[in-house]
Amino acid sequence: VRSFSPMIAGALVGGLWQILVVFGLHWGIIPIYINNIATLGFDNVMLPFFGGSFATTAVVVAMMIKTKDKKLKQLCIPASISGFFGVTEPAIYGVNLRLKKPMICGCIAGAIGGGIGGAFQAVSWSYNMPGIATLPAYFKAGHMTQFIGLVISILVSFVLGALLTYLVGFKEEITELKENEPETKLTERTVEVASPVSGKVIPVSKVNDEAFASEMMGKGVGIIPNDGKVYAPFDGTISAL
Repeated sequence: VRSFSPMIAGALVGGLWQILVVFGLHWGIIPIYINNIATLGFDNVMLPFFGGSFATTAVVVAMMIKTKDKKLKQLCIPASISGFFGVTEPAIYGVNLRLKKPMICGCIAGAIGGGIGGAFQAVSWSYNMPGIATLPAYFKAGHMTQFIGLVISILVSFVLGALLTYLVGFKEEITELKENEPETKLTERTVEVASPVSGKVIPVSKVNDEAFASEMMGKGVGIIPNDGKVYAPFDGTISAL
């Protein structure tokens, strides 16, 4: 696709990046990224993921500004901070994917930003996360046009992602008591949570996923399974998958 049109290739990477992350398929592209750096000295395949990353971050920033739901706002604050530094899993899993419309807005903005990065032939000179802290690593003397193209793609992705989310809106999950409706009393009960798989328990810090290993998604542990069987950790109703 890139040999036919770098802009289309960039739009595909930028627009589909969030979806690839959801299914873990982005790890299938990273070896290509590393191989290009090792053999060519640069990579021009994955760089449009900057568009998808910053569009995702912009979406949660827009929701943080617009929402009246305190819980959602509290989720958006850390998700947006980590997103600016290239870790978008909290934004994707904790906010965008759950509310659906923001996910779509992020994909659209990411595709447009990624297309711009592809059109400018923006490249990466080393393996880095797509965040503001690593941005200087993408600059190289004699390649100013490509770097400017990367910056433009980031700005367009961010502004468009925030604008689309703010205009399209999203369904807020604010739970309010109706007039004269009695307040439901909460009762405490003990729930035993069993291990969903049998295997070796390891600290969550050793899990090969930065979002979980840093405990950004919360406390927990990792399990190296002995077999391929996964069980429900407790009795209940599956309301979302």
